[in-house]
Amino acid sequence: MLDTNICLIKTNGNYPTGNLLKSQIKTLQKIAFQNGFKVEIDGDWQNAGIVYGVESVELFEAAARGIKSYLIPTGNGEQLFKKMFKNGEILHI
Repeated sequence: MLDTNICLIKTNGNYPTGNLLKSQIKTLQKIAFQNGFKVEIDGDWQNAGIVYGVESVELFEAAARGIKSYLIPTGNGEQLFKKMFKNGEILHI
């Protein structure tokens, strides 16, 4: 796990998952800035210290590698994420 102040916001989900809404992205940016993170949108999860996103390969890969990861559920993968990643968190916004 990298020691970095980069927060990745993964906005696009893998089918059939929906994408983040603009209002959700703005809320996540605000949370990240308030916690001292520099925000990247849809960048490389391997450079991130924290990742927010919908159900996607990248979010699951980051969580599997031990990067602090937050799922913004769209109704399809919340239970799977909880079972697979005990340190992952669900954020309803």
